[in-house]
Amino acid sequence: MGGETAFFFLDSVDEAKIRRQTDFYAALDKVVAGIGELAIGRACVFISSRISEWQPETDLHEVLSHFSIGSRADSSPTEDAPIRVVQIMPLDRGRVRTFAERRGIGNPDRFVEELDNRYAWEFARRPVDVIDLVEFWMEHGRLGSLTEIIEHDVTMKLRETTQRRTNFPLSEAKAREGAEALAIATILCKRQQFKVPDDAYKASDALDAAICLPADWVPAHVAALLSRPLFDSATYGQVRFTIGGWLSTSPLVGFAAACPKAAPPTCYVRSCSRQFMAFLYREGA
Repeated sequence: MGGETAFFFLDSVDEAKIRRQTDFYAALDKVVAGIGELAIGRACVFISSRISEWQPETDLHEVLSHFSIGSRADSSPTEDAPIRVVQIMPLDRGRVRTFAERRGIGNPDRFVEELDNRYAWEFARRPVDVIDLVEFWMEHGRLGSLTEIIEHDVTMKLRETTQRRTNFPLSEAKAREGAEALAIATILCKRQQFKVPDDAYKASDALDAAICLPADWVPAHVAALLSRPLFDSATYGQVRFTIGGWLSTSPLVGFAAACPKAAPPTCYVRSCSRQFMAFLYREGA
């Protein structure tokens, strides 16, 4: 009340964009109208989003303009910027134990010990990661081998929620096909990052996933794939695979890893097929 600061939590950008990109901007219109012109200067707004759905240039501009902050040429937020983009830090040992216990594991200490024994902490960085591991544990009574953990992790992270699956139709088989193609791209092009889809944002040090996928992949499928939990933030406006071990467990990706290590001048994975990869493998043998 009076001259105090008011805090607003908006969850989330990706949910607002389920039907149309512009629905997010319409939601911002309603929020700003609800706060009112006189009080907008006292508002502190928190906006959550999947990293793949936050367009680093376009969405930044829209938020700045809606809240009458003005525009900025530099799209990389700094300490004194009007918008600060942050991400959740990896869960520490204590939080993983607590979360696993709350998810129903009767002996969380044994669960944490198995993470040590299997060198599986890379698969317990985020809450969604721990949920997947807990489900495997509850079903099998163990974590399994590293190969089992990786395969389970990839399978679960290529799935989508029922609500988003309706608006972003992408079968698990096609999602795996795309993930393999992008994994091959990281090997052949020796780059680990992919730029978040945003025509206004340029990232010369990141791969364009649309170019690295087969020609029949439409923009909606590309966006749906990058929104899967298999990908996480690399740096501002870029994503990367959450796990590197999968590269060694996929047979098709294994072909690429066996190819000559000299980096090609450009990423030519669009023409990739299983036969093409086998040809490269023979050439490098």
